[in-house]
Amino acid sequence: RLGDAVLAEAGRTWADVAGAGVCTPGLMDPRRGVVQTAANLRGWQNVPICDLLAEATGLDRAAVVLEHDTNAALLAEVWIGTAMGRDNVVLMTLGTGVGGAILCDGHLLRGSRGQAGEIGHAILVPGGREFGGTGVRGIFEGYASASAVAAAAASPPAESSLRRDPPPDCAEVFRCAEEGDAFALEVVRDAARSIAIGCINCCRFVDPDMIIFAGGMAQAGEFLLREVRAQFEAHHWNLEPVRVDIALASAGS
Repeated sequence: RLGDAVLAEAGRTWADVAGAGVCTPGLMDPRRGVVQTAANLRGWQNVPICDLLAEATGLDRAAVVLEHDTNAALLAEVWIGTAMGRDNVVLMTLGTGVGGAILCDGHLLRGSRGQAGEIGHAILVPGGREFGGTGVRGIFEGYASASAVAAAAASPPAESSLRRDPPPDCAEVFRCAEEGDAFALEVVRDAARSIAIGCINCCRFVDPDMIIFAGGMAQAGEFLLREVRAQFEAHHWNLEPVRVDIALASAGS
C-alpha cells in the first residue's frame, strides 16, 4: 500500500517500475529474500517478503531485493549524507531497539550469516534487564534505546516534571532533561553512558573513524551528542586521544 501511494503521488504505476528494494529489521537471508525472525516484529517467522512483494506488484521476482534496514541507512549516509567520503563507519539506530551497521574499508560487514552489526543484542550487563524477545538479559538495547529511556522514566519522583499520566516517552524525557529536570537528566545520562560504552566497544572491534546515530532518539540532536561525547571521552582509553567523530544521520533515517 505504501508503494501504491508513492506511485500515485508520482503519477506512475507498477508497470513503470524496473525494480524494488525492501528493508526490514531482524535476521534475514537476503539471497532468498526471506526475513527469518525479528525481535521487535511479532509473528515474523520465515517471511518470504520478496516473493510477497513481487506477487503483489507484478514485478519480476529477480528485480525485488531485500536488505537490512540499518545497512540501507548506512549506505545512504555514505552516498549522500553525513559519512560521504568515509570508508570506516558504524551506524546505530536508536529507536524501539538498537540496530547497527558497519562499513569496513569501504564494504558492508555482513558476517557468515548476514548477522554482523547486531549491536543492540550485544550483552552489556550480564544477567541485567530483561528486554525484547531474545531470551537474553542485559543486552545493549535494554539500556540504550528510546524504549529503554521511556521505561527508566516510567516511575519518576513526585518533584519531577515527568510525573504524569500517561507516562512520558523518550522525546519528553530528553526535553525535560534539557529544561533542567534532575531526574530526567539522570535517565538521559545513564542512557548516554550505555551508548558511549557501545561506541567504545565498536571502536575496539572495527576501528571506525565515524559513528553515526539515526532513529527516533537521534532527534534529540546536539543535546544527545554532547552527553554521549562526554561519556565517550570519560571511558575512552588513555593510549591515544579520541580519533572518532560521533555525529547525527542526515539522509533521512
